[in-house]
Amino acid sequence: MRNEILSFETILAEQNAHDAEQLFELYNSLHFIYAAKMEKLEPVFDIVKQNWQKAVKLCFPLFSTLTVRKNSKNITATTTQWQYLNRGMIGQHLASNNPVGSRIVFLASLNQLIKGQYKGNCDSYQIYYRPQNKYSSRMFGGVSIKMGKELSETIPCNYFEVPFLQYARTKDIQVVEINNGNDADVINFLAMEKGRLYIKAQELDSDDINLNALNERFIQAGLKRTRKIFAARLCSDNSICGLIIINQSSLGLNFSFFENSSELILSKQVCPGFLLQAAQALLYKASQLHVSSPLKFLPVLSDPLHTSIIEKLQGKLTRNYNLFMMLRGGYEGWYAYIDELTNSVFQRFVNNIYEKSI
Repeated sequence: MRNEILSFETILAEQNAHDAEQLFELYNSLHFIYAAKMEKLEPVFDIVKQNWQKAVKLCFPLFSTLTVRKNSKNITATTTQWQYLNRGMIGQHLASNNPVGSRIVFLASLNQLIKGQYKGNCDSYQIYYRPQNKYSSRMFGGVSIKMGKELSETIPCNYFEVPFLQYARTKDIQVVEINNGNDADVINFLAMEKGRLYIKAQELDSDDINLNALNERFIQAGLKRTRKIFAARLCSDNSICGLIIINQSSLGLNFSFFENSSELILSKQVCPGFLLQAAQALLYKASQLHVSSPLKFLPVLSDPLHTSIIEKLQGKLTRNYNLFMMLRGGYEGWYAYIDELTNSVFQRFVNNIYEKSI
């Protein structure tokens, strides 16, 4: 009996064992798709389900859903991670009815990263989480501090719903598209505003910043994942005052639409008047690219410092998130951290089983 107990967590995690319908039923049973989230999903829910039906047929690293196998303790849990960048992963949708289930699927997902990190697909890992969620903050916030700034970082951001914008011409701002990571002005701007780890984790210094190679892989499954990047320059001195990363992907691969979000990065050194013009010009570019999207708004992520600027463009602040990033080299330490953090819960569970079996 003891051997069976000790092997409990290692045998419960399984990959892509559910079709989309079963997985969505699991999300509903775990109250992961709650009323407010369903209200956002409902207008595009059929499209989302169709995209998930294609995605769950894929395997790690392109798309991997881990769940807990049926068991006598009725523990259910699931989490998903997928190829978000050419060499980077994003994690999402951790849901469970028991902390033991969360431990099982999350450690299993980290184990996938550890095994896959030298195959060129897992150089970075990122996840958005709500800082108000104490469990998530313990899982991500603490390890970011422990692993150090060379391997991990957490960045706060606000999530807005912005209406599609019309462009008001301005003589002060020029918007240009950035097609490669060799633009020294762009890299210096990003280093100043977001930091070097962010640049590396988001692959913004690569030759394929539009993710064409990754998109080709998703196209084979009837899906897509790409992005476009634009910079706003001041006409007076040609300096960059803002930049936008416009993600374009198959809708609903994340239920908060992060895969179709536009990250607006504005300078902290430029006066608000110019920043408002830059924000409007950059968000107009995103509006043009998403005008045919089934979504009737732009999901926009930005530094909380610039909330008032986006609100002046009729953006509605809906939530705040932390973006957690980990680079290859930190996965083993992260696994050990989560293992230690959740071990007491698991041991109580094991002891309870053992006591009832003797």
